[in-house]
Amino acid sequence: MRRLEPSVFTIDRPDGTTIDGWLLLPAEPAAVLGSLVLMVHGGPHNAHGERFAADAQLLAAAGHAV
Repeated sequence: MRRLEPSVFTIDRPDGTTIDGWLLLPAEPAAVLGSLVLMVHGGPHNAHGERFAADAQLLAAAGHAV
């Protein structure tokens, strides 16, 4: 299994705040549209940040977008 790099994106909200996000896509394209796993964290006090996330890597290796 090779390590996948996430795509980083931001969403500008109507109230002026910005939300950061990461999208990890499966390495192999699926024949059919797969599932998306949303990994919710505890806000700014328990954010994932820039770290290796084995759970996200394993889900992406299994064909899910994370």
